[in-house]
Amino acid sequence: MNSAPKFATLSTTTQVSVYSQPNLNGSDAIPGVGTENANLASIIQSVINKGGHYNLDTSIKSFADPDFATKLAASGFFFMTDMEAGNPSSLTFLPADAKAALENWVSKGGVIMMTGTSGSPDTVFLNSVFGWDLTSQSGSSWSLNMANASGTPFAGGPATLGNTDATDSIGRGTVSNFKAIYGKDDNAVVAVITHGAGSVIVLGFDYYGAGIAGTGFQTAAPQYLQDVTTGSSSTNAWVTDIIPRAMQYSTQLSSGYTLNQGSTGLQSTNKLAISDADRDIVTVTATALTIEQKDSSGVVVTSNSRQPTNSDMLAMISLSPTPALDGTQTQGSLTWSFNSGSETFKYLKAGEQLVLSYTLNADDGNGGSNQTILQLVINGSNDLPTIQGVPGSRQVITAGSTAALDNFTVRDVDTTDLTVSLTAVNGQIGGLNGWTHTGSVWSRIATADVLNADLAGATFVATKEGKASIKVSVADETNTAVNTLYELTVNKAPEASSAVSIDGVAVSTSGTGLPGGGLGQQINIPVVSDGRVEQTGAAGVADIPLAQNGNTTLLSAQLPIGFGLKAQGGANSTAGNSLASLIESIKAVSAGNNSHDQAHLTGNGLAFLTGLVGDAALMVQTLTPVTASGSAPTAPLVINGSADASQHTALVIDASSLPAGSALQLNHVDFASVVGAVKVIGNQSGQLLSGDAANQTFVLTGNSHSQVYAGGGNDTIEVHAAAASGGTAGQLNLIHGGTNADTLVFSGARSDYVIKQKDGHTLVTRVDDPSQQTRLINVETLQFGDGNVSVESRSELSVLAGLYQNILGRQADVSGFEYWGQQQSSGIQNLGQIALNMIASTENTAHGNVITNDIGNNVEVLYHAIFNRNAEAAGKAYWITQIQDHGMSLKDVASAFVAAIEMSANVQSAAQWDFIV
Repeated sequence: MNSAPKFATLSTTTQVSVYSQPNLNGSDAIPGVGTENANLASIIQSVINKGGHYNLDTSIKSFADPDFATKLAASGFFFMTDMEAGNPSSLTFLPADAKAALENWVSKGGVIMMTGTSGSPDTVFLNSVFGWDLTSQSGSSWSLNMANASGTPFAGGPATLGNTDATDSIGRGTVSNFKAIYGKDDNAVVAVITHGAGSVIVLGFDYYGAGIAGTGFQTAAPQYLQDVTTGSSSTNAWVTDIIPRAMQYSTQLSSGYTLNQGSTGLQSTNKLAISDADRDIVTVTATALTIEQKDSSGVVVTSNSRQPTNSDMLAMISLSPTPALDGTQTQGSLTWSFNSGSETFKYLKAGEQLVLSYTLNADDGNGGSNQTILQLVINGSNDLPTIQGVPGSRQVITAGSTAALDNFTVRDVDTTDLTVSLTAVNGQIGGLNGWTHTGSVWSRIATADVLNADLAGATFVATKEGKASIKVSVADETNTAVNTLYELTVNKAPEASSAVSIDGVAVSTSGTGLPGGGLGQQINIPVVSDGRVEQTGAAGVADIPLAQNGNTTLLSAQLPIGFGLKAQGGANSTAGNSLASLIESIKAVSAGNNSHDQAHLTGNGLAFLTGLVGDAALMVQTLTPVTASGSAPTAPLVINGSADASQHTALVIDASSLPAGSALQLNHVDFASVVGAVKVIGNQSGQLLSGDAANQTFVLTGNSHSQVYAGGGNDTIEVHAAAASGGTAGQLNLIHGGTNADTLVFSGARSDYVIKQKDGHTLVTRVDDPSQQTRLINVETLQFGDGNVSVESRSELSVLAGLYQNILGRQADVSGFEYWGQQQSSGIQNLGQIALNMIASTENTAHGNVITNDIGNNVEVLYHAIFNRNAEAAGKAYWITQIQDHGMSLKDVASAFVAAIEMSANVQSAAQWDFIV
C-alpha cells in the first residue's frame, strides 16, 4: 500500500551571537557581577539548557575584525552589550566598514538585540549605525503596551518592568517604525524598531548581577576562565521572562516567515522537512495562494488597489530541489525562497499586515499526495513623506522682484492627506491660493496631487539683499514630519546699463547677479560689422577689455567681423574662494545638458581648482559668443588671458548657439569648460579643456602637459607638434575622448610616432622628439597624414567595462581597468573571478550586494551584480542545484554568467567608455 508524503517543520537551531570583546565590561579571567557579557552568555546557555533551539556563539570579538561581516552573516541574531571599555563614537572601536556591515545585515533581515548601557552608549551606538536620533531616557517603572505587544511573544509578559540596577530607557526622536513594548514612544524600556527587512530590539537592562552559575556556558565561551556566580538579579523578570521572549521574537523575525516592508523588495528563505516512507520520487509545487490584508487591529480589510495580482504573488515563491525527494531517501528538506523583486508593498500602512498563505502540494507520482500551508506575514510600516525637487544649491533672485520657485513636490506612498507648511525668511511667498497664511508661515492640508498643483505656481519676493530661505515641512496623518530648506541668494536690483565706444564698437556694461551668488559685471559686445572704424589694438579685429584689476587688463577679446560676445563675471579672486563661482557658472551654462554631462563638466572644474594653491589669483568669467547669421565667421574669436604666470584664468563658454564651423582661440587661458559644437584652439602649456556631449574639435598647438576631456559626442582632437627639440620624455599631454567615436589627429606620418597600446590607454610618442608624448584614453581612431589607425579593443574588455557598470554602478577607472585587464589577459584570473572580487569590494558591499554563507543569496547577488536584474525562479533553482549537488563553485557560476548570451546585453563597447582618471 502506497504511503503519501508528509510535511513537517524542520527542526533548526538558531545561532545567537554575543559581542565578546575581551574585558569589554569587567574581567574575562575572573567574571564578576559586573562582567555583563559573561552574565548574558550564561543566561542564553540557561535558555538552551531548558530546551531552547539555539546555539551560543562568542566568536565576534572586534568590529575591526576583517571577518566581522562574515561572522555576522552566520548569526540568527546578534546581542550588542554594555560598552564600558568601548566608545561607540570612536572609529577605532566601531569602524565605518563595521557600521555599514551592521546596517546592511539588518536591512536584509538580521536582528540586533541591544541591551542597556547605563547611559547613552546604547543610543550612540544605534544612532551611529543607522543614522537615527534616539534619545537616552530614564524612569522607575514601565507598563506593557498591550496593543504593540499583541501578536508577539511579549504578549502576556509581566504587566510592568522595574528599574533594576543599571536600567535605562530610550526616546523615539524622529525614528519611524518604532514600537514601544514597555513604555511609550518618548520613554520605552523595551522597544522594537524595524529597519528594512530586519529589526532592532532594545532591552534597557544591562544584566549587571544577573549571571546564572552552572550552565556550562564556558564551552561556547572559553575566554571566560571561571564560571559566573549566580547574581541577585538572576531571578528578575528581565532574566526569567524578557530574555526568553525576546529570543523567541528574534527567531521569528529572522526566520523569514515574518517580513517587514521597507524601501526595497523583500527576500526570505527557510526550509521544511518532507518525508516519504516508500522512497518515492516526490515533487512539490505551490498550487494556490490566499491573500488577506489586515488593519492594525487584525481585522481583514479590502485589499489595496495596488496589491499585486494573485498570479504575480504566486510567482514570488520558489521551491528547491526538484524533485524534493529523488527516490533514494525517505526524508529530506525543501527550501522555499520568497523574492518580491521590485515590489515593495509600500501601500501597507504602519500596523497593517499582508498575510500570504501558499498551498504546497507534495505528489509522489503513485497516487499519494499531501498539502501544507506556508504562511508568510508582511508587516507594513510608516513610510516617511518625501520632498523632491528642492534645488541643491541656492537659487539666485533679485530683491523686490517676483521669482518663480523651482517645481518641488511632496509625496507619501501610504497616506491620503498631508500637511505642508512653508516658513519664509526675508521674503513673502505667493501663488498659493487657498492656503492658510499666518505671519511668515503658509500651510495647507490636502492630498499630494492637490498640494503639488499648488506648489507648481509658488513664487517668492525677497525683501532685501542677502540670503533668504523657505523651510519646507511635510507631515503625514501620524504627524511624522520631514523637513528641508529651500535656500536663495538675493541680489540687489542691477544698476542701469551704460554704453561706451571701444575700438569702434558700442560696448555696454551693467551690474548682474552671478550664479554663485553676489553681484558682478556683464559686458555686452554687439556683433562686429565690416563698417567698424579701427581705433586701437590689432588691425581687423575689435580689441575689447573684459576684466581688469586696476589699470591691468586680465582678460580681453579680439572679435573679427561676424562675432559678438557677452561676458559675465566678478572681481579677480583666489582659487580657494572661487569654488562656488566656477562650479555654479558651469551648472548654469550646462543646465540643459543631462546629469552625467553636467557632472563631467563640474568634475573637471573641481579638478582644475584642486590643482591650484588656495591663494593663487584666479579670474572666473562666463562667455557667450554670438553671431549675426547662420554662417560661421571666417576668423576665430580670440580670448586673451593674462601673460603673468601668477595670474590664472578660468572660462565657462556657452557656444551652444554658434553655427557650425565657428572657432575660438584661447591664449593664456588655464581652464575652459565649453558647451556646444565649436572648434577650440588652445596654446597654453598646462591648459585643461573640458567639453560636453556635442561634437567638438579641440586643437593643441605645441602645448605640453595639457589636458583635454572631450566628454560625449564624436569629437576630434588635433595635436600639432612643435619643431623637434631632441629632448627626452617629459610631461605628456592627456587626451580623454569620453563616450562615442573620437578621433585624434597628429601632424606628420604614421612612421613619425611610436604607438604603445595598453588595456586602459594608448601612449603615442614622437620618434624624433620623445619629449612629445600624448596619453590617450577612450579615443577610437588615430589619424595621421598618411592614413588612419584604429585603437583595438579586446572583447573581454567590453565585458570588464560592463562589470564595472553593473557591479559598481559607474564607469571604470583607468588604473583599475588596466589592472583587471592584465589579470585576465595573463591568465591569473578569469572574468568570473574578477566579477567575484568586484562584488567582494568595499565599494560594492556598501550597495548591499553581499556574498554570505547562503547559497540562494549568493546566486541572487550574481544575478543582480552581473545581469543587473532579479533572478527568475527556475534559473536560481538551477544554479543552486549545480552548487549543492554537482560541485560547482561560486566562481564557476560567475564564469558561466559572464560567458552567457545574456551578458552581451550587459557589456559596454569602447564607444561607451568614459573612464575615470
